[in-house]
Amino acid sequence: MGANSSDETTTVESGRLPGYNGPNKSISISEVVQPLLTPLDISGYPKAKFELEDRYIDEPRSLKVVVIGAGLTGITTGALLPRKVPGIRLTIFEKNSDVVRND
Repeated sequence: MGANSSDETTTVESGRLPGYNGPNKSISISEVVQPLLTPLDISGYPKAKFELEDRYIDEPRSLKVVVIGAGLTGITTGALLPRKVPGIRLTIFEKNSDVVRND
C-alpha cells in the first residue's frame, strides 16, 4: 500500500481502509480521525443529584454494624468482629430482657 506522509496528514493512495465502502479515491487520515476527536456535548444531560466521594477503596472508614440476637453467634460476632474490622460501631439487639441486665 503506497502512502504519502507529511507533518499533519497521511494520504492513502491505493487500497481501501477497513470498513470503507466508498469510491476508490485518496482519503486523508485526518478526515477519518478528526470527527472522533471532537469533544462530546454533555450539556443536554441533567445534573446528577449525588456526588461521588473522592477516596481510595482501601481507605478505612467507620461502619455501623447491627447484630440481631445475643445467642452464641451474636456474642461471638460481638467479640471477634471489632478485632478484625477496626473502626466499627457495633450494636447487638436482643428481644429477651433476661440476657442483658442494665442495673
